[in-house]
Amino acid sequence: MYFDDDLEMYVSEIDGIIFAREDEPTVDYEESLQDVGKKYWSNLDFIIEFMMPDLQEVYGDIDTEMVKAKLGRPTIDFDNGRVDYCEQSFDDIHIFGFEFLDDEFKDLQYFSIDG
Repeated sequence: MYFDDDLEMYVSEIDGIIFAREDEPTVDYEESLQDVGKKYWSNLDFIIEFMMPDLQEVYGDIDTEMVKAKLGRPTIDFDNGRVDYCEQSFDDIHIFGFEFLDDEFKDLQYFSIDG
């Protein structure tokens, strides 16, 4: 991990996921992130299903494959239980985000489209 001055956080990219945290990570932290990344990717369809009603309300007739193609890299702040999509390509205005309460990405809350 390295400190990103723009984000003012420590960041690392593993398996197409940007991980961010405020405090300097411990040595074994990146190993645990690999496990989190695998869980994220294996539950992506469930995550999209959670977001889909709000996305369809804003962007109309879309499907799971379109959402996968347009979400961009997720940024996971595991310490705060938050996933953000700053690079989504539905538009160039909004950031999508949600909170997760477990490390399996099964207990999701508060999806938002901010911009």
